[in-house]
This record gives sequence, C-alpha cells and structure tokens, in this order.
Amino acid sequence: MAPTVEIALQTKATKAHVDAAATRILAALAERTATGGADNAPRRSGFLASTVGHIPPGGQPVAARSELRAGSQKVSAQVPAPGPGHALVYAAASYALAVELRSPFLIAAAIAALGQIDAILARERL
Repeated sequence: MAPTVEIALQTKATKAHVDAAATRILAALAERTATGGADNAPRRSGFLASTVGHIPPGGQPVAARSELRAGSQKVSAQVPAPGPGHALVYAAASYALAVELRSPFLIAAAIAALGQIDAILARERL
C-alpha cells in the first residue's frame, strides 16, 4: 500500500496560513507566466507584448485602451478581475488569440512557469 499524507486544518489560523500561501503561489505563477509571455510575444509594433499582464488573486480589473502604433489603431480588451482563489494571465490585444494559435507565446510561458514550481514552493517552505 502506498504511503499517504493527511493534513487536518484544526484552526482558522492554520487555514488562513494555507490560503495565504496558495494565493502567493498563484500570484507568483501568474507573474512569471505574464513576464515570459511578454518576453516571448511576437513583435511588429510591440503593442501585443504591451498588453500581456496578470492579475493576482484579489486584483483589480484592467481597463480597455486604444492607441495609434505603426500607423494603425490598436485596441485592447477590458480584463475582468479574477474570482476568489483565481489569478489571470492575459494578452488583451484584440488579435492576441490569432497570434497565440499561430505562434504560442503564453502557453509556452505557462509551461516554463510551471517548470519553476519547485522554486516557488521552496520559497513558501512547502
């Protein structure tokens, strides 16, 4: 029989500590994914990379924006706030999905961020 580990959260303080650690882990994964996505985003005008970001758990929504770049109007979408226990990584440029499907930059960044999970957990002493 395989060994098992059972964790019993006996106090509200323990649960709060575990919840806070989970929130920090999600935020770190989202931040690393967004950083990698922005670094890896294909660049023509730089607008796509400028719309890559993250919202940590409990974060605020991001407003839509529009700007003129390389002689054309570029538009980004509004990004809603994540729900409790969630973080968001986004590329808000209106054409981001088409670029991601052609040349994945966010998925590659998410895989790379997950490859750093041991370091993130070690920082949390987990």
